[in-house]
Amino acid sequence: MIKAFITIIGVLFLPNTYAGSEMKELRSIIDNDQWAVSEGTHNDLPLMVRFRNKLEPEINISNHPQLMQIYWNYSEHNSGMPSKKDSGEMETFENRLVNALENDLTGILTAVITTNGFREWVYYTTSIDAFAEKLHNMPQENEPYPIEIETDNDSGWEYFFNHVRPQQ
Repeated sequence: MIKAFITIIGVLFLPNTYAGSEMKELRSIIDNDQWAVSEGTHNDLPLMVRFRNKLEPEINISNHPQLMQIYWNYSEHNSGMPSKKDSGEMETFENRLVNALENDLTGILTAVITTNGFREWVYYTTSIDAFAEKLHNMPQENEPYPIEIETDNDSGWEYFFNHVRPQQ
């Protein structure tokens, strides 16, 4: 868990289109793809949190009870942030994972945390097995992605709402 002082500094509007509709509310949030960016510090190093700001506790999240935390450790600079090369590799990975999981709403990317030599992608999924299959079948590089994955049952999305997303 990251405890940090966080200030919302902006909202990004990123258009995105995916076909199909399993759950109208989540589909609408994904299709509108609205993100907020927060900055703060963690262990005296910069912390950046990007999160879907339209995800609220009131929406129907019951079909995605499994928390998937994907970690990528990178060679940190003095700033604690990744190099341009590492950022590019992580962006490619993220885009591939989003394309593999969000098309049919198998998984929902809720937040991305970057600080102190690691990036964490916070996903909620319908099933750990379905998530693993999509991850395994997505395009890969020559070398395996340098990731570690932790899973937890979090049907109320407590981690996202109480520890990742800034309190409003």
